[in-house]
Amino acid sequence: MGLTEAFFSSWEIMFTWSGLMFFAIGMANGMFTGFVPGLSGAVGIALMIPLVGGIGAEKAIILFCAALAGQSFAGSISAILLNTPGATPNAATMLDGYPMTLQGKGGMALGISACASAMGGFLGTVIIVILLPFVRAIVLAFSFPELALLMLVGLSTVAVISKGAILKGYIAGLIGLGFSFIGFSPVTGELRLVFNNPDLLNGVDVTSALVGLFAVTEAVQLITAKRDQKSLVAAVIPFSQVMSGVKYVFTRPWLLIKSSTIGTMIGIIPAMGGTVAAFMAYFAARSSSKDPDSFGTGNPDGVLAPEASNDAKESGSALPSMAFGIPGSSEWAIVLGALVMQGVTPGPMLIREQPILMWLAIVTLALASIISSTIGLALSPLVTKVTRLRPSLLGVSIAALALAGTYGLNSKLVDLVWAVVFGVLGYFMSRSGYPSVPLILGLLLGKGFETNFNHTVSIMDGGISSFVTRPISIVLLIACVLIIGAGFRKKKSKWVPEKVEEVEEVSDVQNIGGLSLEDKLFAMFVVMFGGLLVVTSFQLDMFAAKIFPLMVGFLLLAVIGAYLVIRSVPSLAIRFEGLAGNSRMILFNAEEKSFTVFGVNPEFVVLGSFVAYLLGTVIVGPGIAMVLMGAFLQLFVVRDNWKRTLITLVVVYGSLWFGFIYLLDLRLGYGILPL
Repeated sequence: MGLTEAFFSSWEIMFTWSGLMFFAIGMANGMFTGFVPGLSGAVGIALMIPLVGGIGAEKAIILFCAALAGQSFAGSISAILLNTPGATPNAATMLDGYPMTLQGKGGMALGISACASAMGGFLGTVIIVILLPFVRAIVLAFSFPELALLMLVGLSTVAVISKGAILKGYIAGLIGLGFSFIGFSPVTGELRLVFNNPDLLNGVDVTSALVGLFAVTEAVQLITAKRDQKSLVAAVIPFSQVMSGVKYVFTRPWLLIKSSTIGTMIGIIPAMGGTVAAFMAYFAARSSSKDPDSFGTGNPDGVLAPEASNDAKESGSALPSMAFGIPGSSEWAIVLGALVMQGVTPGPMLIREQPILMWLAIVTLALASIISSTIGLALSPLVTKVTRLRPSLLGVSIAALALAGTYGLNSKLVDLVWAVVFGVLGYFMSRSGYPSVPLILGLLLGKGFETNFNHTVSIMDGGISSFVTRPISIVLLIACVLIIGAGFRKKKSKWVPEKVEEVEEVSDVQNIGGLSLEDKLFAMFVVMFGGLLVVTSFQLDMFAAKIFPLMVGFLLLAVIGAYLVIRSVPSLAIRFEGLAGNSRMILFNAEEKSFTVFGVNPEFVVLGSFVAYLLGTVIVGPGIAMVLMGAFLQLFVVRDNWKRTLITLVVVYGSLWFGFIYLLDLRLGYGILPL
């Protein structure tokens, strides 16, 4: 069968009753799991594996590709409205999407996200069709040096994300790299930072870290919001605002095309994933903007670029996955596994012998992107009502959803522990003005960079010189330098004082020498963590296993040392404010609460309740522990009456219980006590 004939046959299969049924099931799965933090990405796709037995390769590819496209847009809904990304790539959307929600423009952000996702998926498909004859040369042009440097480009965007305090961004990124070293060394197999604990052998679960840094941290802030605040935003969001977001996308055609192209090209490169694609597009949009300082404060382009790139990436990932049997992402690895279950071997022979499967993947991705976005637009008036809920009630619901999603899939306590650990870490980072996104980038890209760097040095003929002798490597190396340089040439922040006396005045108010209590505590953690990396690295036997943790540990100690010196001296704080921020920043970020709980800061009480939830999970099981935690937060922190508390528990936790037990068939398990 030729490519042209296969193209038309793929449409015939798609519009059969069985094709449409599996398309609907896959898209529904993608939209639901994409919205729920902890269930998106490969996790949500894996839930459909029991459905593929005996359905045939054509229906399997429709089922999984529809789910992939549905996830991309759905994950942006929670990122925009709740500051909780449904999937890791949506963290880029959250940077400007949530500020738009707080400004009463959440509907516009959803409209931009839906339209950009649909158009990104469509443009990605068009680009893939054009590149189909050249894909082999593109994929083979990327070897270990190019992959390592491409990941380094992703890590370099930390300088751009960290507005007003570049050192803080690099500290957060280095912490993420440090956490990525936990478990087996990808090069030598030697254990690092495990401390004889078998639960740490597989390292940090990225989903748990994502949920903790964003969902748990946001839940703390919402639960302890002002008690007289009736809703997250004051005004009702009209549907006309949603449509204004759709129209905005068509006023930015070049940004849409550029972002979709970036996503497609990143998707073609195996194992890069949507996170790199989203942040690359975000950085490109910011770099070409006439007002780059507005990014992170609610710039619509900061929603358009990553969403278009994220959807276009799926079309790009289809090529190496189907044509060479090399998964373009972890999600596509599951799709390939499903095809193998149907007796299909992905690789060069697949396009020659079964081209219809390639076309089905491309057609399904394009259609599902458009249809899921259209459904999202239609439901947006209902979805945006979540911003009308009381922040405290919204926070309790987010906490329950995030923790249940983290624990429910694998029923592993260690996943829940990581979520709470990163939640506490994210709280102190937020209160001290540290960005969370660089930490996620470091955690995601750390092992990949380490692996490809070591393979370059040990396997490539040119060794380390391969980084400066191969054309694509040289381009990527120059890009890294330009990105880092752009970060250090940032303009002075608008709130920065012009006189030393202003900084000294702020310091006198806080009486802590320019550092808040949270800043000091977090700095202590950084010093301890950096020291731990250094000490444990010296105990490793093989050089390849110890060199990267050792370098990161020393860099972490050096950067935190420079930061503390600059922040402690008022004259240096003004001179180098673009590197370390200043005391005024802490005052703006650290809003004091107008009430206490048992005489303690309510935020500390909420964090303590999450830690207690871990203990409760061990003793009475996650279900009962979740209800007890919710009741405690409602009664003693939010201070609702028993009637409202009971209604909340029944609606929120009952819905979660039904969804996890009966819809997803996930068992939450039991504790020590047989309750």
